[in-house]
Amino acid sequence: MTRLTSRSFLHLMPEEVGGQFLSPFFAHVVSTERDTVRFRGLEGGEGTVPRSVASSRTISAAVVKKVGHVSPCRQPVMVTTSTQFLHSQVTRVNVDGVTVESDGTEVEAAFDNVKEVAPVVALLLQKVVFEKSVWSSGEVSELHVTILNRVLGREGCIATRDVSDILDGLIEEECFPEGQSDCAWIDPKSGQNTQFELQHAVDFAYYIDGKGDRGHEMVGRSFCVPPYDDGIDTGENQGSEAHEGPLITDDEC
Repeated sequence: MTRLTSRSFLHLMPEEVGGQFLSPFFAHVVSTERDTVRFRGLEGGEGTVPRSVASSRTISAAVVKKVGHVSPCRQPVMVTTSTQFLHSQVTRVNVDGVTVESDGTEVEAAFDNVKEVAPVVALLLQKVVFEKSVWSSGEVSELHVTILNRVLGREGCIATRDVSDILDGLIEEECFPEGQSDCAWIDPKSGQNTQFELQHAVDFAYYIDGKGDRGHEMVGRSFCVPPYDDGIDTGENQGSEAHEGPLITDDEC
């Protein structure tokens, strides 16, 4: 664990700082008091945390420089293993890489083998096996783009919320997930475990990302929190929204 100083970098969780950030983030110490530490997020925003929290969330400057300014903790990703391409959520981050959960099994991966993807992409493909003997990384990445184009109505595609239409011709039909299938996710903002139907995540991308604010009341505040569970304060993020790029800490997230 890196010692806390007035020059320290931190890896903080939104629920530790009052929920003003949307996902785990890096920050640097601005000042220290006896019981509190003031920080400024590397992507914007600032606040204070108890000194005990800051001490438990320190990371080295070398680590921040190595992997960039944006944390992959709780982000949707594609992970490249020795044999497959997996889609899931980062559940833990340490100095060597990340951990994701795939079909009930924890999988560890180096940062170079982790690529952030859109939530709807990760959830639609979470239970699909992409063997490296059949698929290349470029082919899977092209599939990601096509899925987003079909959900959001880009590049000449007619926007659709139908899972079968979204995946038509991209993977075997027997691999299509059901829109009513249950998904489990860690809410990036609250850190709480959530459960929701896949269709909710598709609807959120379709209405919010594809059509602006239309349908917002119907789909709730987040792709992983359906309206009937939407009881968490959604205070605006003082930093930026989640960006692509792996990030690392000395602690688990």
